[in-house]
This record gives sequence, structure tokens and C-alpha cells, in this order.
Amino acid sequence: MLVVILGSGPPRRAMGGDRLFRTWQRACMMSLSIAAGREYSGETFKGQEYGEVDIAGAQFLNCTFVRCRFHGTRLKDCRFHDSVFRDCDLNLVVVGGSAFRDVSFEQSKVMGINWTQAACREAGFLNSIAFTDCVLNYSTFIGLELHDLRMSGCVARDVDFAEADLAGADFRNTDFTSSRFLHTNLSQADFTGAYNYAIDASINTLSKAKFALPEARALADKLIIYAEGRVMQAGTPGHVLSSPAGPEKELLAGARDRDRIHSVSQPRGCSLPIAVS
Repeated sequence: MLVVILGSGPPRRAMGGDRLFRTWQRACMMSLSIAAGREYSGETFKGQEYGEVDIAGAQFLNCTFVRCRFHGTRLKDCRFHDSVFRDCDLNLVVVGGSAFRDVSFEQSKVMGINWTQAACREAGFLNSIAFTDCVLNYSTFIGLELHDLRMSGCVARDVDFAEADLAGADFRNTDFTSSRFLHTNLSQADFTGAYNYAIDASINTLSKAKFALPEARALADKLIIYAEGRVMQAGTPGHVLSSPAGPEKELLAGARDRDRIHSVSQPRGCSLPIAVS
């Protein structure tokens, strides 16, 4: 006869306890499953695996997801506020009608997501969203308004940013291989340390955007250097940056040492204005 005393802790591994312990573990995992339409506040989800299931109408406030696998999960009309995804797999997640406010993704796989399917008509549906050290390959942000988006230290290859408003975005140290910027507002965006991007200055808005050398040489066919309110030098990027002439030589050399340049106005044609400060 086996007598089981139920308590708050795990059962002892004796007299058939291994099987009972595994049952208790499964029960704990089930207790952290996500129910449709339920509200969660201050919860921590660790090591959960949801797979290709439907999660509808759930709301999460100040929740943390650690090492969870949402691969192919369909999130329908869910709300995430002040929450964190850390070391999670969200590849191919469907975000239909869902909203993300003050949500950060850290060291996570976030590939193949069509963010245009989220709650686009709801103000701030992607407000203060941040990706840090994430992989976002093959994702779509076409036409979205994402002011102050943070995507730093990421791999963002084959990502589509066409027609998006990314004013004030933080793109530092991110790999943009084969990503598309077409009629994209990049005003005041920070590309310092970013690389492998191809941005046509004649069809994108780059007012007061920041770029690092030497990658910025690919932005324009003509480079204009401004200093102290006047044009100091103009020419091809390679010539201007490699052989600064006149009184701005020392100033521009200092800018190269700082490895940062700033565009100060919207380029016209293929000219990229640069301010040296």
C-alpha cells in the first residue's frame, strides 16, 4: 500500500516516487500553459513549449518568458504589455491582431514574422518594442509606423522595411544583409556600427540620421561636407573621405577617428549631406 501525502513541494523519490515526481513535474508544466482569453500579470514562463497551437485573446502584463518555444504558434488578438522574451524561439509566429507595447526581445530567434498582421490600426501596437541580440531574418515591417524602434546587435537579413516610418530607430551594430529600404523614413535613425546595408539616399529619408565609416560610403554618389554652417568639400565619397582638402582636413580626420558622421538634411538626388561636429 502506498500512502501519498500532498503538500506544496515535490513528492519524495521513494516507493515509486520517480513516477510520481514526473507526474508532479508535468502538472507544474500544465499549470503554466496559456488559456485563451485569460489575463496574466507578473507571471514568469520558463522552458515552455507551445508549438503550432492557437492562443487567442490572452493578455500579458509585466510577464517574462525565458527559453520558451513558440515556433509556429498562432497568437490571435493577444496583448503583451511591459513584457520580456529572453532566449526564446518565436520563429514563424503568427501575430494576427496582437499588440506589443513596451515589449523587449533579448537573445531570441524572431525569424519569418509578418509584423503587418499585428494590430496595425490600434495606436501604439508596436510602441517601444525592442530587439537586442536577436535574429530577425525574413521578417516584414512594410508600411508600419515604428518610431524609436530598437534593433541593436541583431542579425536582420532579408528584412523588408519598405514604406515604413522608422524615425528615431536604433539600428546600432546590426547586420542588414539583403534587407530592403524603399521609401523608408529613417530620420534621426542611428546606424552607428551597423553594416551590410544598402540604402539609396535618393529614395529614402535620411534627415539627421547617423552612420559610421566606412559603411556610409555606399550611401551616395556625391558627398557634401558641412562644417561651421558652410560647405567645406564636395565630391565622391571615396575621394572626400580619403583625401579631405583645405581647412576642414583636420576636422574631418577627427570625425573619422570618432567613426561617426551625421546627415543634417534630406538628400537631394544622390547627394548625402554630412555634418562634422
